[in-house]
Amino acid sequence: MKGKFPVAAASLPPPPPSPPFPDVKIPIDDNPDWELVWDEEAKVFYFYNRSNNARQIIVRQTSFPRQPSKQAHDGSSTGDVPNLPSQIQKEDALEAVLKAGYTHLIPQILHKYGGMDLNVKLYGFQRVLTLLEFAVEQQDANLLQLFGHQEHVAILAKMADRVDLTRALGRAVDRKDIAVIDILLASGAKCNFEDSDRPPPPSRGYYLPRIPDNEDYMPPLVRAVRLGNMELVRLLLAHGADVNVGYHGLHGERQSLFIDVTCGRVIEAAMELGHRDMVELFLEMGADIHLPQPTWQFHDCWMIARPVYLRVRTQLREVEAAWQSTRDSAEWVVV
Repeated sequence: MKGKFPVAAASLPPPPPSPPFPDVKIPIDDNPDWELVWDEEAKVFYFYNRSNNARQIIVRQTSFPRQPSKQAHDGSSTGDVPNLPSQIQKEDALEAVLKAGYTHLIPQILHKYGGMDLNVKLYGFQRVLTLLEFAVEQQDANLLQLFGHQEHVAILAKMADRVDLTRALGRAVDRKDIAVIDILLASGAKCNFEDSDRPPPPSRGYYLPRIPDNEDYMPPLVRAVRLGNMELVRLLLAHGADVNVGYHGLHGERQSLFIDVTCGRVIEAAMELGHRDMVELFLEMGADIHLPQPTWQFHDCWMIARPVYLRVRTQLREVEAAWQSTRDSAEWVVV
């Protein structure tokens, strides 16, 4: 095989320590000189550079225990097969490829070694991500398609669960990446979380690195309102976003945008941020400004200053009254 040569286990240098956690955003390095090689005798992956014969052994990418499933995206088993890498070795190789930016090697890992379970977590970055969320972070629709090869992102959507898809959709909304948003929606991503989706905080004394925060479970529609992007708001509503959706822990996406109503419903966020057109659209779509505030059993909502609360509520009632008056007037028919 081109770029592959026998390497005795005894001749391999000792593996270096696990690399530090990099940021999620990676530089892309499409240098074709770098190849990925599986050495059957040593039972290791390594990068091989054809131009200078350099080798880099791929070590374990995280100390956090992986728990892969036993089924690949094509339905085949991912159990250990003689002379082939295990599922965990393939996960470590995939993380190493992603960190290095060698995206041209992704299809090789996914399809060459007897199939791979794609419903995995990437623990070797600053945040725990799914493959789908990682691809969205790169703002690259082509990278999404690389993960799925001929089946494109539909493979990832099939293997990812509902919550992971919605989280990925939220990340794409933050980046106003319409191409990726369209891919996710076409692949079945839901626009709403369920109340039970947010994981409870860990018990005292229990350590789980990089626990997802409120932002990971911020509804995509609330993110679009925070951006002030009516196009995204309409797109999400057209795909079933809840106009009465609640949120917790909302903050501005930039330092100059301060939000007082950190817990509430999406129409309240739109009103506080001055997006009257969105408020009117939500009313048209059936939003109810009289619903109680949303609650979550593991979260204590911050108190809202009384003047802020009265201002937002008064503005909502005024907009609702004006909208209702306009609607009633439109129903009159001149005979």
